[in-house]
Amino acid sequence: AEYMGELVCAKLLKAFCDLAQPRERDSRLGDSTEAESAARGLPAVLSALEGVTYWEKLIKFYFLNLANHLVWKVRIRVAYSLHAITSILGPELTKRDLVDIFRGYLGDIDEVKIACLRNAAQFLAVLQTKELMFNLFRDASNEVFSNNYGAFWRIREVYCELLKNFVLMSDLMEIEKHVWLYIARLCTDKVHYVRIQAYKLVAIILKSCKENENIEFAEIIRNFVISTFYEARTSKGVVCFLQICAEICIEMNSIQDIFGEQIALLKQHQNKDVQIVWEKLNCIN
Repeated sequence: AEYMGELVCAKLLKAFCDLAQPRERDSRLGDSTEAESAARGLPAVLSALEGVTYWEKLIKFYFLNLANHLVWKVRIRVAYSLHAITSILGPELTKRDLVDIFRGYLGDIDEVKIACLRNAAQFLAVLQTKELMFNLFRDASNEVFSNNYGAFWRIREVYCELLKNFVLMSDLMEIEKHVWLYIARLCTDKVHYVRIQAYKLVAIILKSCKENENIEFAEIIRNFVISTFYEARTSKGVVCFLQICAEICIEMNSIQDIFGEQIALLKQHQNKDVQIVWEKLNCIN
């Protein structure tokens, strides 16, 4: 049985290496079929071969070839599976061999960037070092809000999921220091779906503030919502304010002790859109 196991491992390793073998001619011609197959199957190969055993001796060379491949369709396969590779290799090898790849993908074309961000929270969680984790999170955030901000809203859609994971796995002090600034920015995004996801995060944080009796952070968030939306003196701003209140009400089952006074004053608002959203909030509340 042991011999058969070794034979299967040897055949699997040979098949993977044959697919992942660098081929300059294929790269020039854009033919990446075999490299894509190798990248897609890399986590399964690592898992079957107990990852670390063959990583340094052989697989790392082919991984780097795939991760830096000229054809983006190969890089996107690696980007999608970085978190799975990380979970097999563990924190030390990830810090040494994968962090630079992760950083590089953050500055890659949009499709690769999205693939990298989609499972970024799981990738970063493996690092087990808060300082490095938040440094990489900041790198990802800065890339999302770069000069190209607004050009491709799906990047921000995926980024919202990353923010949610960070909110759920961080304490309030870490959220206030590292995460809140980016959530606040997404609250004013041009895309409705992105704004709603940000409002949901506001609600989650306020609920955590209440449960942990963090009055100071809750007041920071409350002041931001009032000054940015309620006092905006535009119908759109007031609608956004009421949408935030709706998400808070869904999360906390009550809104009166946070924005009850402001909501009551909007009952007689003249704008039809505001009236519609107010009625929806009243039904929830």
